[in-house]
Amino acid sequence: DATDDDDSCFYPGEGCDDGFELTVGDVVSDNCECLGSSCYDETACNYSTEGIEDNTVCSYIAQYDIVGSTDPYSQTLQVYTYTSTAGSTYEWTIVGGDILEGNGTNELSVVWNVGGAGSVCVTETNADGCAGEQECLIVDVNLSSVSEMLDGTLELFPVPTVENLHLVWTGPTLDNAFVTLRDAAGRVVKLQQVGERDVLDIGALSAGSYMLEFTVPARGSIQRRIMIQ
Repeated sequence: DATDDDDSCFYPGEGCDDGFELTVGDVVSDNCECLGSSCYDETACNYSTEGIEDNTVCSYIAQYDIVGSTDPYSQTLQVYTYTSTAGSTYEWTIVGGDILEGNGTNELSVVWNVGGAGSVCVTETNADGCAGEQECLIVDVNLSSVSEMLDGTLELFPVPTVENLHLVWTGPTLDNAFVTLRDAAGRVVKLQQVGERDVLDIGALSAGSYMLEFTVPARGSIQRRIMIQ
């Protein structure tokens, strides 16, 4: 039997634990049940119907604007950022371009491919695994006229290649240069920022013919056909 002497008694209004992780404010009710409050909004991070409905306890991932150019030029490198929250990860999707680096973080580097409408979208997932709503930025990509205009020479070796393709640039100092590698169907299979002397790891690519495009944003590009054995 419960007695006050051994602290086994409980009374209405006292705090308790109903055993449900997502309920809050658990107290003993007038009929001696342990009940907490729950958020009944299915879009909330702490959605639960295990307690008494109280949507004032709902929590959500805050939404922010994506920051970056909305009228970039094709074949240029652009950076887009989203407000950073400790412990969160960020899943980006791109229409009209390719991700160079940064997926999973709040800062993304993108190379826009063709002129016309495009978009960059991000979904934040917090440390508890709750995903927010997708946030998007619509862009209007201007078709760049720069092509084969670089003042310098590009050496690629060995060709044909098997595992590694060496790149040597002789000319003006590079600024944010990158290489795009496309297969015979025009699909981007590799995208990498490069320096004046660099190495591309192509060991994971199938044998065949590929188009390599070496681009320096706002200055021009050089295309070379390479063979992988």
